[in-house]
Amino acid sequence: MTSRLKRRGPTRKYRKTVWIFCNGHTERLYFSDFRDDLNISSVQIIAESSEFNRLSLVRQVRQRGIKPSEDTEVWVVFDVDDDPSGQTNDAVALCNRLGYKAVVSNECFEIWLRLHFEYFDSALHRTALFDWLGQRFNCRYEKNKRIPTYPQLKHALPVAIRNAKRLAATYDDSVPHARRNPFTNAHELVESLNRLKEG
Repeated sequence: MTSRLKRRGPTRKYRKTVWIFCNGHTERLYFSDFRDDLNISSVQIIAESSEFNRLSLVRQVRQRGIKPSEDTEVWVVFDVDDDPSGQTNDAVALCNRLGYKAVVSNECFEIWLRLHFEYFDSALHRTALFDWLGQRFNCRYEKNKRIPTYPQLKHALPVAIRNAKRLAATYDDSVPHARRNPFTNAHELVESLNRLKEG
């Protein structure tokens, strides 16, 4: 397994800076490999401590004082997991008020990974999802384990984008994110990074 994707030639300068804040290492590893493959220097990826929950994560980002603008995007990436308090909805609402873009996966980011293989719209517990991915990657899949998922999935990125859009379209905007299962809008961040690359 390669521990890092190699850069392709000199890094281009981009006028827009993109900040990606994650509450999990799986997301950070995926988007770091994606950024390196695109060879974009203006994308900053930061994994906050896993002790911070969804709402606390957004507050931590706010404390950094980074404000969205024409040349600055701020993305906050988090999972729903088990959320009996409905905190996910509060976190998304706070992102909207602050001008951040929320990437929400219900119940976890691995939904996005599976959508590279196939479309599905039935709720699936994360342990069953990990087992499914373990069979596809021929390993014992564990969250936050260093598995180079992006290099193995990049060829199927258009499939994942199409499947994620189709899945998102099954929910009315009035349905709270905590009640959308399965769901991910990771494709929105992926498409934004692709546009940045295209200039």
